[in-house]
Amino acid sequence: MKDKGREQWTIDPYNGEKQSSKTLEASSPDPDPTKGEGTKTSFLSEKEAGQKALAKVPGEVDDIELRGTNSGNPYYLVEIDLDDGREAIVQVNAISGAIRSVTWDDEED
Repeated sequence: MKDKGREQWTIDPYNGEKQSSKTLEASSPDPDPTKGEGTKTSFLSEKEAGQKALAKVPGEVDDIELRGTNSGNPYYLVEIDLDDGREAIVQVNAISGAIRSVTWDDEED
């Protein structure tokens, strides 16, 4: 059975009568995932996240971890070792690349 579109109605909340209606166009077929189409958001690569973090805090990247992918607010935690023994943890937005926060660990392991 072919999808012929949908109809949108406006209903009066007090008496339940239909006030207006309009026909919506049929939805387009699902995008082909092999062609990179669709609404799925793409994330920065770990390398890109590391570069963004290093632009904020110069040093050597120790570890990169992607978090929050199920929460709708994905971010990378990038651990950067500095020459003076400190460690910075930089949160990088996994979609926009914006720096969300920088925290410092002054303790040596």
